Amino acid sequence: MKYLSLLFVLLGAFTSIHVYGQFSGGSGTQSEPYLIENADDLNDVRNYLSNGTYFEQTADINLSGYSNWDPIAGGGTETKFEGYYDGQGNTISNLTIERSNTPDVGLFGHLGEGTATDQAEIRDVVLQEVNVTGGRGTGSLVGRVTGNIYTLIEECSATGTSGNRSVEGDAATGGLVGSNNSVQETPGGTNNPIISKCWADIDVTYSGADDQNAVKFGGLSGCNQKGTILNSYAKGSVTADNATNVGGLAGCILYRGRIERSFSTGLVSGNSDNMGGLVGRVGNGGNAGVVADSYWDTETSNQSSSAGGTGLPTGDMTGSDAETNLEGFDFTNIWKTNTDDYPSLQAVTPTTYVEWTGSSSTDWGVSGNWKDSNPPGTDDIAIIPEGLSNYPVISSGISKATNNPKGISIEENAQITIGPGAEITTSEVMLSSAGSSGIIIESNSTGTGSLIHHEYDLEATIERYVTGNSDLTAKSYHTVSIPLTQDANPQSALFMGSYLYEFDAAGQSWNALGTSTTTSLNVDQGYLIYYPDNNTTYTFEGPMNNGEFSAASMPGNSGDHHLVPNPYPSVIDWEATSGWTKTDLYDAIWIWSASSGNWAAYGSDAGTNGASQYIPVGQAFMVQASGASPALTMNNDVRVHSSQSFLKKTQEDSDLLRIKAMANNYSDESIIRFREGATDDFDGNYDAGKMYGMGGSPQLYSFSADNHKLSINSIEPTTESKSINLGFELDKTGEVTFEFSSMESFDPQIPVKLLDIKTNTITDLNSNSEYTFHHHPDNDPLRFKVLLNNASSLEKLEKSNLLIYFSTGELHFDFPGEKSSKIRVHIYNTNGQKVFSTSLAQGQSSIPVSGLSKGIYMIQVISNDFSVTKKVPCY
Repeated sequence: MKYLSLLFVLLGAFTSIHVYGQFSGGSGTQSEPYLIENADDLNDVRNYLSNGTYFEQTADINLSGYSNWDPIAGGGTETKFEGYYDGQGNTISNLTIERSNTPDVGLFGHLGEGTATDQAEIRDVVLQEVNVTGGRGTGSLVGRVTGNIYTLIEECSATGTSGNRSVEGDAATGGLVGSNNSVQETPGGTNNPIISKCWADIDVTYSGADDQNAVKFGGLSGCNQKGTILNSYAKGSVTADNATNVGGLAGCILYRGRIERSFSTGLVSGNSDNMGGLVGRVGNGGNAGVVADSYWDTETSNQSSSAGGTGLPTGDMTGSDAETNLEGFDFTNIWKTNTDDYPSLQAVTPTTYVEWTGSSSTDWGVSGNWKDSNPPGTDDIAIIPEGLSNYPVISSGISKATNNPKGISIEENAQITIGPGAEITTSEVMLSSAGSSGIIIESNSTGTGSLIHHEYDLEATIERYVTGNSDLTAKSYHTVSIPLTQDANPQSALFMGSYLYEFDAAGQSWNALGTSTTTSLNVDQGYLIYYPDNNTTYTFEGPMNNGEFSAASMPGNSGDHHLVPNPYPSVIDWEATSGWTKTDLYDAIWIWSASSGNWAAYGSDAGTNGASQYIPVGQAFMVQASGASPALTMNNDVRVHSSQSFLKKTQEDSDLLRIKAMANNYSDESIIRFREGATDDFDGNYDAGKMYGMGGSPQLYSFSADNHKLSINSIEPTTESKSINLGFELDKTGEVTFEFSSMESFDPQIPVKLLDIKTNTITDLNSNSEYTFHHHPDNDPLRFKVLLNNASSLEKLEKSNLLIYFSTGELHFDFPGEKSSKIRVHIYNTNGQKVFSTSLAQGQSSIPVSGLSKGIYMIQVISNDFSVTKKVPCY
């Protein structure tokens, strides 16, 4: 009996021991995760909560057999889930939880911290038919998150049918997550947990518990302080009476929490304080929350206001209109539009993490500088920790197609440097706790680094290299912008050691800003500087621009010019197919070219003096008003990466004649080209007007048929003869050379010739690429014509029998045949100086010229059909 009793005791002990690990397969490692095939498998997850334990759901699971689900971790306990659960898009249905007044309630009660190698992550879980009741910290998927940057809820959703789509709690209650918060006590920033590409269509209600802390109710997450929500949405209703901080997406966002590129549509109702369509409350001050590129439906929510976000009517958020109105949303890789419905999320590859170690060098592209020799790819969030000897430098050798991570997180006292000519894009998130020293964008004579990001108030140090000249007559000016937000409080000390000017749009003139270093500057306009030495590098420190940006108001009249900035830490593309709103503006830009002493013009795929469609970091440029109310706005769609230096021709010449005038060590260019859709008159969509450069530099332009001076003159392609007036001015006497290029872009059957009216010289440009002449400032600017396909005009010129003579104080003309109605007459002395100029009226054949001394004069007679120059004696 003694032995028998002992046997029963031992058997009792054995039967009370739970045998863990009875899953449908796997060993719990990343390569062989535990396989979750049924409700019992899922229930057993609670026994394996630690980092480095991996689960993979392999089938749909119905939880109807569990009438009151016990949350996995949390649920009134101190436990946290810190493993990795991948639902693989399989459903978990009929989740029922009845645990009033119990904290941290959901399928998972409490989600904790992850590590660089083993994230605390729940992804691709699909909840259907949900009824959850709990206390503080209640959600359908997770009740409470107390995580870090390695804590991620990704591509998860929750919905249900009528009567089976509810979450009720006392506080911090949301349709998917109750509270999304960092484990870090102080505001987190770079250490926040992330909810990404998730959605909920769950009705959220406040339980009505007699609780002084009845706060934070939202359609997706009740509380998002020290948390990040990206590319997510909520469609369920949120109802709360006598509570505080209630919103369609989140109840509140505080302490450097973020909501970006997200929306909500559900009804928000109740008698509560801080109630909003998207968010109930957004914190303020130095650790404020950020809501960016996020929206709510003002009609379905019945809320006209929100503490953050932009309210839109239903029609603007549904169908194809959503793609136009939801600025910042990536409809190529993340979102998709739906006919007569709100946008939905595309399937995405899982987010992974990589960590910088700097083990061997500062080179971003060397695999040995990353933990486990794993450099970042497009699905990675790259973590840059503090306390290292080597911090990453992205050099110009980085490929544009690789090493661009999904996100970057830069810890306090860490940094990342983007070298001159290098570039990097973060497609989703970029976080920094290191202030302006955390991101360095360098610049030198070879170029400037380029960053495309999507965060607001992200601080950086941005450099802008410029050349200078100790000779103040050298015209080595630069048009510059300040690539920061106005919150950086920029002052004239940014340009210490330089002469600084602003452009007065009303007066169309430059104003010197004097010697004060405390003059406030505006980031929505450009400036002109001159550095009186070889070169310098300006440094701008503060928050960078992101999202929509508007240039300063543009007073004045049609035809006036305005100096506007590139506000971003990347190149912008004037030809971008979306992102620009150009109101009452011609479609051309001008940038000052110090080397030529002239403005470089760009318009419609062509540029003079080295201009192109790409406007570099830190560059300002001129635009021209075409109407009475000019305005210019832009958004992230105009940003590109380009190796474009401050002026550099990149476009291909096609069907155009490029004419370059060189004199006095400076130059100017003008373009005449065929362009489909253009006319011979001025057209702001195809032509670019002439902006005059500094004195001492040559000024070259052609005329449209309606007499506009143009740097880029586009005409309709034709086989008919064209005669285009070419103007030239220079306030110096000396030799000038015209250089003609891109002739090969024309049809070789089209003869192109230059007519010098003063010397009665015709140059065949198909066989001669240069023409040199002597210039005097008094020469008529309309000295030249470009003749396209114009053999008939040349024949008239060569065979003209026009008789010209002086008699009794008058100059007489005897025209053979019918006289043209438009004839201009110029008289030059033997020194080449113009002494008289006039026009002949219809039927007029003589002009009075009393006062001329005796001698030989050169008489020019110019019409649309011919030009004659003859030496005529005056007695």
